[in-house]
Amino acid sequence: SCSASYELLQTTDFKSGVILPWHIALSEENKCIARGFIKDGNYTVHIDYSGLNMFDVQLRHRAISIQKNHTYIVSFSLTSTKDCKVYVRIGDMRAPYWEVWNNNYTPFKIKANEILTVSQEFTADRDSDYAEISFWMGGDLAGELPNEINFISMSLKDKAVPQITPTPLVRDIRVNQLGYLPNAAKKAVLKVDPLITEPQKWDLIDKDGKVVASGNTTV
Repeated sequence: SCSASYELLQTTDFKSGVILPWHIALSEENKCIARGFIKDGNYTVHIDYSGLNMFDVQLRHRAISIQKNHTYIVSFSLTSTKDCKVYVRIGDMRAPYWEVWNNNYTPFKIKANEILTVSQEFTADRDSDYAEISFWMGGDLAGELPNEINFISMSLKDKAVPQITPTPLVRDIRVNQLGYLPNAAKKAVLKVDPLITEPQKWDLIDKDGKVVASGNTTV
């Protein structure tokens, strides 16, 4: 058997130099000091002051749609220059800020200069058109400062295969008049791919779906 899934994140690594829609969010109230930049193909968050709360420094990706009863795979790889922790949440980006996944409310421990790689599955218990995935690094999570946390890759995949509605075949038939005289010649032009050089079969169908005339086009 085989399985399929599709990626929900617009940016899953930073090798191309593209950061958006990932962005850093800092607590203005607690005057956090941190900045982000690309280094060695990773996105580095340099933290000088991490505030008081673990949500005071965040790296987040918004505009994600979560669907109830869908199964998701969240995975990421990151490292840091000093021992620290990171709390990762997937959930609503507005009140009441419910969380559909958060590693059972447990932050991940990062050992200095070692790569932490995580991959977990979860099933959503509710819908949200305004969800986000966010990495919290504030307060005591940041460890000894200054510290740099380097994000290598992130992914959020929905294991449900999206339903694709087939596009009906529409013939491009063109005429240069609104109607035809009953006893006059009735002509129309069928636009086809330039590579098609053979006559095409046609049927004329009345309002009841009955074929009243047939033939082949003239090339």
